[in-house]
Amino acid sequence: MKHVHILSLLCAALSLPLPAQTITGRLVDERHNPLPYANVALLSLPDSTFVTGTVSRSDGGFSLAADTLRGSLLRISSVGYTTLYRRLPSYSDLGVLMLVHDARLLDEVVVMSRLPKTRIQGDAFVTTVEGTLLAEAGSAGDVLEHIPAVTRKDENFEVFGKGTPTIYINGRQVRDVDELEQLNSSDIRRVELVTNPGARYDASVKSVIRIRTRRQKGDGFGFDLRSTYTYADRSQWHEQANLNYRHDGLDVFGKLTFRDTYHVQESRIAQTTHSGSVWQQVNDMTITNRNKRIDAETGLNYVFSEDHSAGARYSMQATPHAWTHAQTGSDVWENDAFYDRWKSQMRNERDYRPAHRLNVYYSGRFGNLSVDWDADYYTNRNDSHSTTHEDSQAQDDRDVNSANHVDNRLWATKLALSHPLAGGTLAFGGEYAYTRRHDDYLSENEVLPTSRSRIREQNVAAYVEYSHALPLGMLTAGLRFEHVGFDYFQNGRRMDDQCRNYDDWFPNVSYSLALGDLQLQASYTAKTERPDYQSLSNNVGYINRFTYQTGNPALKPAVVHDVSLTAAWKFFTAMVSYQRRRDDILYWSEPLADNSAVTMVRNKNIAVLPVLAAYIGATPVVGWWNPNIMVGVRRQWLTLDTSTGRCAMDKLMPTVQWGNVFAFPRKWRLGIDLSFRGKGYYQNVHAGRNVYGIDLMLRKSWMGDALSVELRGRDLLRSEEKSVVRADRLFVDQLNRINSRQCTVTLRYKFNAAKNKYKGKGAGNSEIERM
Repeated sequence: MKHVHILSLLCAALSLPLPAQTITGRLVDERHNPLPYANVALLSLPDSTFVTGTVSRSDGGFSLAADTLRGSLLRISSVGYTTLYRRLPSYSDLGVLMLVHDARLLDEVVVMSRLPKTRIQGDAFVTTVEGTLLAEAGSAGDVLEHIPAVTRKDENFEVFGKGTPTIYINGRQVRDVDELEQLNSSDIRRVELVTNPGARYDASVKSVIRIRTRRQKGDGFGFDLRSTYTYADRSQWHEQANLNYRHDGLDVFGKLTFRDTYHVQESRIAQTTHSGSVWQQVNDMTITNRNKRIDAETGLNYVFSEDHSAGARYSMQATPHAWTHAQTGSDVWENDAFYDRWKSQMRNERDYRPAHRLNVYYSGRFGNLSVDWDADYYTNRNDSHSTTHEDSQAQDDRDVNSANHVDNRLWATKLALSHPLAGGTLAFGGEYAYTRRHDDYLSENEVLPTSRSRIREQNVAAYVEYSHALPLGMLTAGLRFEHVGFDYFQNGRRMDDQCRNYDDWFPNVSYSLALGDLQLQASYTAKTERPDYQSLSNNVGYINRFTYQTGNPALKPAVVHDVSLTAAWKFFTAMVSYQRRRDDILYWSEPLADNSAVTMVRNKNIAVLPVLAAYIGATPVVGWWNPNIMVGVRRQWLTLDTSTGRCAMDKLMPTVQWGNVFAFPRKWRLGIDLSFRGKGYYQNVHAGRNVYGIDLMLRKSWMGDALSVELRGRDLLRSEEKSVVRADRLFVDQLNRINSRQCTVTLRYKFNAAKNKYKGKGAGNSEIERM
């Protein structure tokens, strides 16, 4: 009987599953650059049956669990590379594995340009730049203009249907667009566009652009000098110097930038206000802005080993000269009877104390655990003084003077970790930010009220996200929790009605699938849009004696639920996105409590705003010609009840972008970009005029791109924009004409210029943007 028990226990032990082993390794290309989003599949022998799989991470690392290594085969593949097969040894750490370019496909990229430039990998649209005409576009900013669904206006970028993206270069967030102009297009390997970012990103981030560069040696001293002259009604300058010293693992870097900008806007504004009487104004306004700004940055970075690096970066921004001047002529009628004529002169002088930011970071790897830690301190102060003199034909003249002092402080830290789990990757972490803002608004007469406000806000976030490769695709799911504590003080007294706490969950899920040349991705995310601190202020600004403007401390953050379907097939890309925007923030108006003839303009929340956006794009390559064509439409469903009746605002808005890059012999490059935006609605604003645009670029480089000269013409048609805003008792019809037609000449010289290896991503980035 005893032998029977022993035999039973032995059989039970043999029937238990053996502990799984974790196979790990890191993939690189021939230049030893990390190779992300490669497919790693475990096959059983001898029939090559699929067992499990995963994709490599952004650093090229991968891991997957296997019950046994014996009798197994690893298959590693990536578009443009020769598939690698590796019979598994008895040990599970495979070390560094190199994939080499497929010679046939490589010839197609360089000679025939048949390799699809844009495809879906992981969570992103990935556009290959290296080996294509885009590598000769000029700067990183020029490359982004030709990425499907990305548009550029002045220095700002937008992702169609998603808004302003957060941009990263090699994992570090771009804080200044000068960084995009500093980075040469020939140094970029690929650009990754994420249209529905997951839980690892802040809940306010709607889209992400990740730029990956080629590996550069760059040891020793290097520099990159750029001088830009722009003429748009008058001269403007942009000077930049970037310095870098690299030796072994040490990077010491610095940057100095000077800008002198001049902006002019001419507007005709017809305003109708219903408040017992019907007040009509026709305002002819000219606004001139002048800014001189200095940006400086210095830092060091040290790579202790392949798995560990740390560094610190200090940046300073100073504006020694900034002013705005507005000249307005107004004719006013009451119930169609002439009331008055005003002429006003407004001048705002701003004294920006230098803004300081210090960032420290550590990036490391302990076995299979990846660790990224950042900490930030940020401070800025600014003082402004505004004077308005108003001459009245029928009433008393008026002088309105005010001063504003703003002091911002932020402390933030962020921790991001990732670890292989059950054949996939688990990413988790958290972020903490503390913001303090003092805003003193002092009126020097009785026209406007004086206010002293204090804001304290704490933001605590935690997230978890898991990705796993399936036999027919890749599944990613995540969840982010954010707690926001908002305290508001007015004139030294806590305003309980305006203080609030938010505890929100933001889930995300996506599934991507490849069917031959067709790649598909379906995704859902929940995001938020927080009002900036200026929109939460109680300060009252003077526009004219019938129109004031203020903030709204009672504003709530908007919550955006987004369902998107993206597709890529050969050189075609497409996206359809449906958003349901709860508590969306609109531009609104209300009568002044003690004088209904005066309109107070401020923002307010509305219950819900549904929005549908769709586009299709094509990026073929025809010999020396690389066109980029995008056709998109946007439609919302909004009906507003106003004092003058109901208003439906649901007209579809079309958009067309047609970019072209021509590569000629001897390093001559020509760019021709055409754009069209049709009439349509955005929130409670109607774009009432079709807008056309033409930009030209001619570039020549010598000495292997070390020296280059570029000539640009922007907005050659000098487009005019017409917008109609409808609010409860306010109707505003505005026509704007700005000095956007520009001629720019850029001279650039670089020597041994290597991008520094700094990996700090920053913490509290969304809070700094709100300041």
